Amino acid sequence: IEFASIILKGVIGLVWKRPALLLTTLLSLITTVLWLALWTFSYSRMILADRIDKRETSGVLVFYYFFNLIWISFVISNVVHVTVGGSFASWFFLSDSKVQPKFPTLSSFGRATTWSFGSVCLGSLIVIIVRLFRLIISNIFPRFSLLHCCCEVFDRFFHKYAFCQIAIYGKSYCKADVRLPAELKHIIKRRKRNQ
Repeated sequence: IEFASIILKGVIGLVWKRPALLLTTLLSLITTVLWLALWTFSYSRMILADRIDKRETSGVLVFYYFFNLIWISFVISNVVHVTVGGSFASWFFLSDSKVQPKFPTLSSFGRATTWSFGSVCLGSLIVIIVRLFRLIISNIFPRFSLLHCCCEVFDRFFHKYAFCQIAIYGKSYCKADVRLPAELKHIIKRRKRNQ
């Protein structure tokens, strides 16, 4: 509990020092609501046009619409993840340095939406595919299975770590995911030495 309170105080201090983090969250909420409104309008127009023309809506088109809804929602969420991660990293690693950017949250947002945007989009796509695969596996094999466990580990740990690597080091999603096993070995060795 002591450790958690120290971490919580540090995060609250960071948010007070960088109110742009709250603005980032608010802007992502507004962007998500606008995206949902646009998607709903577009989807309802497609369905309405098909009913007026008395034709059946293509299942592929419906899948495409829902896939876009989920993917772009994940992209928005992961842009925020990378932005906040980059801002936190600049505070953590560069707080006493003169090379810290003047507007670290804006710099992180700029990196997340320009240089790292392809990695964010690819990572979001991979996460959706893994979650869809996990959903299919859990419905086929309702009891615990090794495949389901592997998907769960990837979903909960790998991609979050990869997005942190993107935020901190500007790596591509694939390089960040490939580097994870080496990082884990290093962490485990360090913990064993400290015990």
